[in-house]
Amino acid sequence: MQTNVYTVWGNCKDLLTEKKFLTYQHSEIQDRNRMAVLVGGFTILLVGLSDFLRTNHQLFLTISITIRILFFIFCLYYFVTWKKKQTIQSIYTTSFIFSLFVGISINAFIYLLNPDKIIEIIDLLTIPITFILVYVFVIIPVYLLLISGLVTSILYIIILSQFTNIDTSTIIIISIILVTIHAMGFYINRFLSKVRRNEFFRIQEIKILNIELHEEIEERKTVQEKLQKTYSEITESLYYASNLQVSLLPDLKITKKYISDYFVLYAPCDIVSGDFYWATIYNDKIIVTAADCTGHGIRAGFMSFMAITLLDDIVHVKGITKASEILDNLREHVIKNLHQTPENTDLRDGLDIALCVIDTENMVLEYAGAFNPLLHIRNHQMVEYKADRMPISFYIAAKPHFTNHTIPLEKGDKIYIYSDGYADQFGGEKNKKFTHKRLKREILISSKLPMQEQYELLTYLHIQWKGKHKRTDDVLLLGIEI
Repeated sequence: MQTNVYTVWGNCKDLLTEKKFLTYQHSEIQDRNRMAVLVGGFTILLVGLSDFLRTNHQLFLTISITIRILFFIFCLYYFVTWKKKQTIQSIYTTSFIFSLFVGISINAFIYLLNPDKIIEIIDLLTIPITFILVYVFVIIPVYLLLISGLVTSILYIIILSQFTNIDTSTIIIISIILVTIHAMGFYINRFLSKVRRNEFFRIQEIKILNIELHEEIEERKTVQEKLQKTYSEITESLYYASNLQVSLLPDLKITKKYISDYFVLYAPCDIVSGDFYWATIYNDKIIVTAADCTGHGIRAGFMSFMAITLLDDIVHVKGITKASEILDNLREHVIKNLHQTPENTDLRDGLDIALCVIDTENMVLEYAGAFNPLLHIRNHQMVEYKADRMPISFYIAAKPHFTNHTIPLEKGDKIYIYSDGYADQFGGEKNKKFTHKRLKREILISSKLPMQEQYELLTYLHIQWKGKHKRTDDVLLLGIEI
């Protein structure tokens, strides 16, 4: 438990802090006292030159000069020996002896240099001025300064009473002046002490803050390393999941027996994509989808895995090949697997999809869609088949069944199905969406080209539009030529 310790230097929280403070101040205390001792000794010696003009009494003059020389030797000795670091206690002891020696010596000089018992005004002010300087320049505990000051002052008052030109009232005034000087010296010393202490405490606080900051930095580094490791593991897992996802995507070369040509523009927003395409052949019918799962990234990636599995089951196990019935079954399974109910509003994940069933033998195409439309181009004329405005998931306003569109086909017809990622991409000079209207126009313009060149042109347009902007969503666009 910390207790407040009152010292001559001011209030301190505990003795340990006091020791730290003295250690912090050690160099300043030693250097200032060392210089004060030298300057004090040199000044007293230099002033001694005036002794020859002030008295003709040989004995008194000899004693005065001897005291000054001894005092200067004392000061010079400590000035030289204090080049090496001294203990605080030895510095205090020597500085106390120095201040006491100064006071007693000056009293002796005043008495010896005025043998006629008449004191000059300059001598009258010597002691007060001397102790003002001692209080300002010498750093030792206040009680030591007060002891040396009181001893000197009492001795000074006794000596003053011996002079014939000093009356009682003068002595009282001098006494008041000395008391005032000691009181001022005390508070001057305390004031300087508090200034030093405040500076010390600020430095201590800064050191503590630096330690805490260093610890926080180290802690953050540790957390950052853990996060980096976790991020690397997650990223590695995502790339593995992406490879699995890509492996589930069909190779549309299996449809080359039934169609003339095709292209797939596929650009995931994240490592794992929420958009997927799926194609299969069943009973000589080509079934192709372009789907967009809710969101993108991991969440949508899991949905795409489930949707591909369900589509395989619906077509190859159940043998359903009617476009609208495939979507009806898919919606039913998604709602069931995700436990979607009117009360459970937290799970509304699902997918938007465009699904085509192409019968090249009878040249008929069946289309059903959940939000995602189908574009049919013949002789450079485009017809858009609208999707139902309901997703493959629970939807409060859903119709009982998806609409089944039947489209007669001719050789050379071109079919396009896509997600909304291409049209919703922000970019251009004003950072706006590409829009579905512009996408349909570009598809119609590029439809005159071979499929591979259409792919290259539409890819280039997308990249140019996106520019330096972040990809907004997964992009999927399929083109099929009958």
